[in-house]
Amino acid sequence: MSLDRSATALPRGSVSSRAETDVRVTLHRCGTPWKFGPCWRVQKALDDRGIRYEVVVGPWRPKNRSIVLEGTGQPLYPAIQFDDGSWYRDESKDMARTIGEGRLLESLRP
Repeated sequence: MSLDRSATALPRGSVSSRAETDVRVTLHRCGTPWKFGPCWRVQKALDDRGIRYEVVVGPWRPKNRSIVLEGTGQPLYPAIQFDDGSWYRDESKDMARTIGEGRLLESLRP
């Protein structure tokens, strides 16, 4: 399942660079519909920064997460895939902090 999330405006008090809001990423996450947990934390950080993203809800079982495993070397969610094919994966609190501080583009790997 894939959802397109195009951010429209930044929340009051947010500051974001133009380059950061121009980037489009794919968020690979679990299918948990509730607003809590690691996947939601990262998705909320993207929303708060006004970063456009597409959501790809992946398999529940880690052994079936071949796309994320190939991209990050780990079968864990959440993971962010950039348009250039590079990936960003860390603990969700660290990912949310990086995004919230406006440093998502720094995580691009060559």
